[in-house]
Amino acid sequence: MLLLKNMTSSTTFDEAAVAEWVADLLAQAPAARVGVWGLIGRGERIINSCPSMKNNLVWLGDSNPALLADYIPASELPISRPASLGLADIDVLVIAIRMEYLDDVIATARKALKSGAYIVSLKGVEQIRHRDYEGASPQATYSPWGADDDFLREYSDIAPNTLVDVYRCYELWQLVGQAAKLQAGALLEVGVWRGGTGALIARCAKLNGLTDPVILCDTFTGVVKTGPLDSVYQGGEHHDCTKDDVIALIERLDLDNVEILEGTFPDESGTALSDQQFRFSHVDVDTYESTRGVVEWLWPRLVRGGIMVFDDYGFQTCDGVTVFVNEMRTWPGCHIVHNLNGHAVAVKF
Repeated sequence: MLLLKNMTSSTTFDEAAVAEWVADLLAQAPAARVGVWGLIGRGERIINSCPSMKNNLVWLGDSNPALLADYIPASELPISRPASLGLADIDVLVIAIRMEYLDDVIATARKALKSGAYIVSLKGVEQIRHRDYEGASPQATYSPWGADDDFLREYSDIAPNTLVDVYRCYELWQLVGQAAKLQAGALLEVGVWRGGTGALIARCAKLNGLTDPVILCDTFTGVVKTGPLDSVYQGGEHHDCTKDDVIALIERLDLDNVEILEGTFPDESGTALSDQQFRFSHVDVDTYESTRGVVEWLWPRLVRGGIMVFDDYGFQTCDGVTVFVNEMRTWPGCHIVHNLNGHAVAVKF
């Protein structure tokens, strides 16, 4: 579910305000899946006053199942049964019941809805935040990137070509230096966008005396392999890039150690690298299945001591990445380190 901007609510709503808020949400997120609890009376009036809701309505609930059984066949709603999807599958739940019953139903909904989903009721709007996500503000103030002139020079060159912040970029810079201690292995980035972090990795590899290639892989058509474990990405996001963008950056920085492969990895571009061994990899692909595909192909080719960095770990918008990396914690020969900057680091031993 998208974290919508400019979506505000008053302390309490009436029926018209609920319908208006849902209509505004669907204008910004037209694929959002809507559920309604409390259909007869208030719920029905809200649905009828928000035409866009009908096309997105996937779940209905009521304390009286018989009312639903009578209502649904006679309605024109595209729903065949009271629960075509579960509560955990919807993005916004409209609770259309009287105020005196709201607290109990909202408490139940909070437990069932996924993180990021919205509850809309006469009490206003609430976005679900589960306990595994909260704001994290470490108290340590050590900031070595501010005193690293080599890094700052390169970062200023690549910053316009990346969505990765300075903290994660500096961690990539440091970890490439650590990977340079290994005897052999290429460096790989999957999920390149406009080439900023790939160029940073390539420059750091050169400064550390590495002669192995830095291989950058991207579809250049946006995010792929979205699925049910990805609550935000729908596919095609971050398509605002081209292979030529990356080539131009690499040439401007005079980097001669970079190879660029276009296509879904590893499905379309992995064959060309099947005999390669790797010492370092940066995986920035945003979704569960795409991350899983990259890692299952790459892990057997990662040398002992090799480093795999996962971007967007811990970001609620990339929850599929977090789910997969957490599954890796049970793998033999694999150490996972969670960094609060939005990285997870895997080391093969």
